[in-house]
Amino acid sequence: MKKWFVIILCGISSVAFSQRLTLEDAIKKTLENNFDIVSASQSAEVARLLNNPGNAGMLPTISLNGNASYGLNALRQEFSNGLTVNNNSVSNRVFGAGASLDWVIFDGLRMFAVKKRLSDQEDQAYLIEKQQMITSVSQVIQVYTALASETQRYQMLQKTVAYFDELVFFAENRLQNGTGNKQEVLQAKTDRNAQRSLLLRQAAAINSLKIQLCVLMNTDPVLSINVDSSIVINRSLVLEESVSNASQNNPAVLIAEKNVSVFKNALREQNSFQMPRISVNLGYNYNYSGSSAGFALFNQTNGLVAGARLAFPIFDGWQVRRNISVAKVQKKTADLSLGFTRRKIESDVRIAFEQYKNLLEVLALEEENILLAEENMNIAAQRYKTGTGTLIESRAAALTYSDAITRYTLAQSETKAAETTLLEISGQLIR
Repeated sequence: MKKWFVIILCGISSVAFSQRLTLEDAIKKTLENNFDIVSASQSAEVARLLNNPGNAGMLPTISLNGNASYGLNALRQEFSNGLTVNNNSVSNRVFGAGASLDWVIFDGLRMFAVKKRLSDQEDQAYLIEKQQMITSVSQVIQVYTALASETQRYQMLQKTVAYFDELVFFAENRLQNGTGNKQEVLQAKTDRNAQRSLLLRQAAAINSLKIQLCVLMNTDPVLSINVDSSIVINRSLVLEESVSNASQNNPAVLIAEKNVSVFKNALREQNSFQMPRISVNLGYNYNYSGSSAGFALFNQTNGLVAGARLAFPIFDGWQVRRNISVAKVQKKTADLSLGFTRRKIESDVRIAFEQYKNLLEVLALEEENILLAEENMNIAAQRYKTGTGTLIESRAAALTYSDAITRYTLAQSETKAAETTLLEISGQLIR
């Protein structure tokens, strides 16, 4: 398995203590255990094992052989001089052994085309492995970021629940001292229960994301893991650099380039069948045969054997011609696929960058808005405590803050996802 360097450009802060899972740890476990990555790695290992000179037909074949037999027969012979031989127990013995070497020394350069194709297929398999690693790492980053964002939202919702607890407390006090009414108390309790319901739903969403993260890491589902809730966005990505990196590093482009080379060598393989084939052989043989009757009691031969063979194709029903035509079509298709892949990846990078840039602007607005909403909620709470404000004002401020939380955390996770997608397509996530 080739080693790839993972570029962690996600910017999620790390706090180390027990039960905390950092993004770096999550990515490491994914690279080690993720089923899709392991499967792609095994396929790459198979391609590596297949890429050898012997499989390409460059090496000779050497074999040893031997044989032995024993027979017992009845013999009757009549000669012209009137002599007759009868023997009911004639034994026959045959032994043989040999070694041979066969080597194709010229096959129209087919062996070199096969070796190059096998090398390209090995490189292609490692690129597929890298592509799967990039996909899995991207998924981990996005799920981890979503989990961090939802955890942050949970913490902010706790503030909202505490705020409504205070509103209930002050509404009940105002009811007791005669400055309020029961409707305020009921409204405050209804709003507090609604926020508590949101908090419970948020906890369920967090647990669901934890299970998704464990699936990606191929570990047992553990709900007790904690992640870092602080998310830092990389705001310095540049379009021209992303487009350039995509053309050089995107696995889909590199795989398509290797595919062109594979079919180019496949065409060379088919052309080689129009060329003569020359092979040589060398051997050593030993043979022994013996009989207990007859003129010769045994016969023994041994020695070296050498030879060469030339084969030139004349006519095969135009099979080679058809195979060459098919290979040319496949090569042309691979060329077209490469051009399409390059254009599509460039388009994907530009679309991803536009989304990334737009979400950065949205995030900037929501970062400002969450601060304004929190300050407004605190002022409304203080006014309600001192009796200069109303429950309606405080309630509206709290609900505005709650909506701002949702939009802010959503903008964070969406911007992080857009950044990760852009890095994934431009080939900058793993190098």
